[in-house]
Amino acid sequence: LHEQGLREDQQDSYIAQPFSMNGLTGHLLGVFDGHGEDGGYASRHCAEAFVRHFRPTDVYDVPGAVRRTIRHLAALLQAFEAGTTLSVACIVESHDIATAAVIGDSPIVMKNSAEKVWHSPKHNIGVSAAELAAAKARGARHYISRHGTEYICRRMSGDMLQLSRSLGDRSLRPILSDTPDLFTMRKPRFVLLMTDGMVDLTEDDPCALDEVAKVALSTGHPTLAAHKMLAWRMTRGPLSDNATAVLWQAL
Repeated sequence: LHEQGLREDQQDSYIAQPFSMNGLTGHLLGVFDGHGEDGGYASRHCAEAFVRHFRPTDVYDVPGAVRRTIRHLAALLQAFEAGTTLSVACIVESHDIATAAVIGDSPIVMKNSAEKVWHSPKHNIGVSAAELAAAKARGARHYISRHGTEYICRRMSGDMLQLSRSLGDRSLRPILSDTPDLFTMRKPRFVLLMTDGMVDLTEDDPCALDEVAKVALSTGHPTLAAHKMLAWRMTRGPLSDNATAVLWQAL
């Protein structure tokens, strides 16, 4: 699912491809939500570079390889004025294990054979007091618009962002983190990655991610799942943002 919505341009990018290296086989997934004037270029550059540089030596090295690749991307994008989120999942089907990483607020939902569900944390100061506190500790100033939207900035007359973690964003880099949160799940059966355009009208609803995951699981066909997820999203109102979703389901 990759929809432009009402935006003038498409700033989302994604990865959805099989891999085979060093005795590992599986799928590499990712969504990247760009922002800023050249946000689409930032997200595409990030997605393409992740594929090129992700090289785990064995199954135990997958989390380390994810961290190394993200550090490399942070260095590549350090001069970019635009920025992007990063949400990736490496599903090693040959070893029945998945590792996910997130920077920003593009959500990931994973479920295993025991029906355990994991939701990625949101690195957005509007929904996480801990992320706001961490940004303030880095020197961020907190601004609330007259509409109640929260932002962080270095100075009130400068650039502002709702995210507390991202890649790129040179002017705000001192107050932002590029450290990912990682999670590893054994026996994964379902992995769904989305940009926040899929849930931007329901971010205050804790059940929204579970709802869209249930919709995605309601059909065994990827194309039908994409159509159903989009239909679900449109019942919440117009698609005001880019929306991208990447789904993996065990056979």
